[in-house]
Amino acid sequence: MSNLVITPQTQKNRDYSWRENLPNYGLRLSAEHKEMLCEGVSYLQRDYVRQDGKPVKVYIVIARPDAPAKAAVWGSPQGQSATVPEHVACMESLGKDVIAAVNADFFHFFNNGDKTTYGAQIIDGTVHKEPNRVEHYGENWFGVTYDGTYVMSDLEEYESTYKGKLYQAVGGGVWLMREHRLCPHRSEAVEPRTAVAITDDGGLVLVCVDGRSENTVGATYADLLQVFLDLEVPIRTVLNLDGGHSTILMCKKSGENIQIRNTPSSGLTELRPVADILTLVKT
Repeated sequence: MSNLVITPQTQKNRDYSWRENLPNYGLRLSAEHKEMLCEGVSYLQRDYVRQDGKPVKVYIVIARPDAPAKAAVWGSPQGQSATVPEHVACMESLGKDVIAAVNADFFHFFNNGDKTTYGAQIIDGTVHKEPNRVEHYGENWFGVTYDGTYVMSDLEEYESTYKGKLYQAVGGGVWLMREHRLCPHRSEAVEPRTAVAITDDGGLVLVCVDGRSENTVGATYADLLQVFLDLEVPIRTVLNLDGGHSTILMCKKSGENIQIRNTPSSGLTELRPVADILTLVKT
């Protein structure tokens, strides 16, 4: 199964017989709500039902490559953490029009409340941390080149190809799909999840899955991959980000105030501070 490759044509044809061997496969779509946030950027809320009958709520932002919004990373290079809404408010105070935002990299906890990322953090061309093998989950990353191209890779390719060429970058966890090749995992843990994907035409997809409640239990890695492959846009690469209590998705329509769309497992009154976020900023 590790050699299984999902071609754009296979996904377009919606022939998913290959999924029979995926662990815990079997989410059934029960409801969908869709909004246009701005030209080229859409928001989906999808309700699924697992094979065991338990509900799963999913929140998705899809940006076409020609959308007037580009991915940007934000966080504190000093390790002083903030909640996702606080990070967004800081960006807005600097005149950035944030259309969507999710939590991003995994991070260390310190006794004083500070947090530092495991992996890469490059903000507006300033390198605060490079991909590394020292940290758990330090190697893999999502980035934006100076010409606006979205890329995802690892430490080896960063050092050989992308060092000095990334305007934005954020670390991530495990691959769910890499260049159309499935990356299966043994873990069947059902948790809140956040992930980012690049589409075949160079667009961007952000996904959050709520969990740890009766209304939405969460997702396995296989469930999360299915969410991406159920979309109408062909997916090329998917990288898992931090999840659990960190999982938050915010978005807005043009001219409106940005708001949290999901229900974080920590509760809206006790949002977890995070080290950095991945956003879509209107250009």
